[in-house]
Amino acid sequence: MGEFPGDAAHASLMRELKVDPKVVADQFGHAADVTLTVYSQTALGLRKEAVDSHKPALSVA
Repeated sequence: MGEFPGDAAHASLMRELKVDPKVVADQFGHAADVTLTVYSQTALGLRKEAVDSHKPALSVA
């Protein structure tokens, strides 16, 4: 795996489903950092989650 047009979609979907990146990397046959940097994009929902998780720390009492 890792050489076909659908690989990026597969890696991104698995990331969105919160599948362990090492599991996906093993399916592709390479290191997890390659899967995360080359084959996957962060879904908008996950980006929003990350921002929302920091809001309480940023609010001033």
